[in-house]
Amino acid sequence: MRYLIVYILALLSLSAYGQADKQQVKIEWGVCATFNISVPGDWTTIKRGQEVQPGYGGGIGGAARLLWPSKWVMEPSVVLNYEELKTNQICDQNIDIARWSVSVPVSVGYIFTATDNLKIAPLLGVEFSYVINNSLDDNFDKNDYKWKPLNASWGFGAEFVLDDFTVTPMGYFGLIDILSRDSHYYSKGLYANKACVSVKYYF
Repeated sequence: MRYLIVYILALLSLSAYGQADKQQVKIEWGVCATFNISVPGDWTTIKRGQEVQPGYGGGIGGAARLLWPSKWVMEPSVVLNYEELKTNQICDQNIDIARWSVSVPVSVGYIFTATDNLKIAPLLGVEFSYVINNSLDDNFDKNDYKWKPLNASWGFGAEFVLDDFTVTPMGYFGLIDILSRDSHYYSKGLYANKACVSVKYYF
């Protein structure tokens, strides 16, 4: 089911690009800043009390906006992210995990005019990300927290357009089990879900 959703979104993206020859597409470039709340899903441990807690982070990057006269919109972005997670331990000691990653979210939506100054676009999207650095305390076994660096997610949300500014709340649901096979503490998978609010400015 998860991969079917990604396939459908990919077809929508290709369809939108295919209409570019028939309609004049307006392309805008901009910058973006994001605030993320990571909510790991399907996390079950063999030893009680070692769950991953929700974490917080943010990112900065660049964005593009493709606007069709038919009011369809596509927004690809490239974002550098930083986030911190914690795990509970049986000895009541938390492990802090810091992660740097690069993500490429792509969303597709349809713009509705709410007022003269406000437009709203419901969105569907996909996001691909790669962790470039994952650090934690040297006193712990890194194999237990050596998660797979590559992740893919599907998401939904809405974009609020105020002239050159946009505010976009999105929810993303991980499609890849990021637990490494080297980790021996865990009995189920770990999926990188998150809630994200991005603010973009287009030139």
